[in-house]
Amino acid sequence: MKKNLIYGIVALFSLAMISCTPSTDSLIDQYEKACKKGDTEKQLKILVKLHEADLTPEQEERCRQIAIDAAIAEYYGDKDEENSEDWDAVLDSYEKYMDQYIKVMKKVNAGDMNAYSEMMSLTQECNELNAKLASAGKKMTKAQTLRFQKISAKMATAASQR
Repeated sequence: MKKNLIYGIVALFSLAMISCTPSTDSLIDQYEKACKKGDTEKQLKILVKLHEADLTPEQEERCRQIAIDAAIAEYYGDKDEENSEDWDAVLDSYEKYMDQYIKVMKKVNAGDMNAYSEMMSLTQECNELNAKLASAGKKMTKAQTLRFQKISAKMATAASQR
């Protein structure tokens, strides 16, 4: 009887410990919130706990992505909506320009001699956009920076498909 009582108490104690200890996913959620708030001390405390936990590959990837997103957000800082809209317009122009440039580049690669004059006319627009984008730096939001990178990647892909 005493033996069963002891096993019962141990089992209850174990359940109490499990329910008091946050799950790994919960810790990752807390880490994400701490990153969004910029609470470095809390981030480090949670990272120590996560380091001691057995993370699945998916959980490890999620932690990595949270850290990357936090680093990008910290680097670019908070942006006001007014500023964001201006950069959205610049990015719209940049994307339109890149689409045009890719079409003309394909014509040039196909040997179309008239496409060379089109390419030259695009040069002025390219210079104007480069000047605007060079001053963007930390002024763009994270989403705008990612959009810029995607547009640039599209150009790089098209250039490599000669």
